[in-house]
Amino acid sequence: MSDGKKLLVRLLMAVPLYVLACFLFCCSPGGPFLGVPLAALCIGFGSVLLVPPLLDIMTEPVASLLWPGRRRDKPLPTYGPAEARAKMGLHKEAIAAYEKILEEYPQELKAYIGIIDVNITRLQKPALAEVVYRRGLAALKSQEDRDNLTRMYNAIRSKLDAPPEWAKPRKIQYRPHEPEGCGPAPSER
Repeated sequence: MSDGKKLLVRLLMAVPLYVLACFLFCCSPGGPFLGVPLAALCIGFGSVLLVPPLLDIMTEPVASLLWPGRRRDKPLPTYGPAEARAKMGLHKEAIAAYEKILEEYPQELKAYIGIIDVNITRLQKPALAEVVYRRGLAALKSQEDRDNLTRMYNAIRSKLDAPPEWAKPRKIQYRPHEPEGCGPAPSER
């Protein structure tokens, strides 16, 4: 139910309470000792009915100034299935999961980056990654998002150009600790 409908329903319940309060306050059959407390009770119940929708209507503009957001009506996209499939080696399924996110959230930068990453690092298909990159540039409205996509695309693409020896772990030589410090032994100087 929208805020306006909530307010209308609650207003229809509160108005009779306010009318009853006016009647009790002005011409109470029990005198002022009984009429004033009953009138205050009716005003209190009427106010309790009206406060929640009125607060929603009054605070929404202030809240949107303090906490602006691009999407308020939709929940955030879930990346867990796509990322899990990519880690398990199910690359085609991971790309399909990222594409499903993009169907509902075409402005989602992380999904474009995920597809580019899987295409370049896992499938070794830079041509497909470039197609996704260009599609992302066309779809993203924010210049900041387009710049970030370009930076990430170039960073991921640079993994293809890295020499193979960089990808291999290097052996670290261990020297036992000398009692005199971290330098070479005195006999080696």
